[in-house]
Amino acid sequence: MYTQIYKESIEKPEEFWSKIASELYWRKSWRSALEGMAPFFRWFVGGETNITYNAVDRHIGENTAFIWVSSEGKVERYSFGDVLRHVKRYACLLKNLGVGRGDRVTVYMPMVPETAFILMAIARIGAVHSVVFSGFGTQALAERKKDAGPRRGGDKKARPPKKTNGNPRH
Repeated sequence: MYTQIYKESIEKPEEFWSKIASELYWRKSWRSALEGMAPFFRWFVGGETNITYNAVDRHIGENTAFIWVSSEGKVERYSFGDVLRHVKRYACLLKNLGVGRGDRVTVYMPMVPETAFILMAIARIGAVHSVVFSGFGTQALAERKKDAGPRRGGDKKARPPKKTNGNPRH
């Protein structure tokens, strides 16, 4: 089965990926699934989606989105509803800091659930993130920030506001 799927993706990439992408939510449908030549392909030209909507919102409910286990063995479970609430709160925080579509944000945090929430919040508002896990030293952080040229840098001390503005499409 794998070989057949792989073969289809190589022989008819536009058809194959159009079929896969049609399973996702698109705010605006694409006019062309694939344009250009390698290595400068452009995928889903003209299409608009929000990947966090596809990853979280459309699965809303109390089903488990992920389970996090700390290095000390502490277990935390997050439903899709929990994740959406956290993502919206961080999106509101970022907007209040002036972060918007097209901005670059460097995130320097440990491997904790809040890292996932803030990365999804950044994507949700249309910004781009550069992640430096806090296990890396300050030199790695300085190099990544220089390369990305971020508008804002986030760290583990950032806290979301207590309430969102009620907008379901942060």
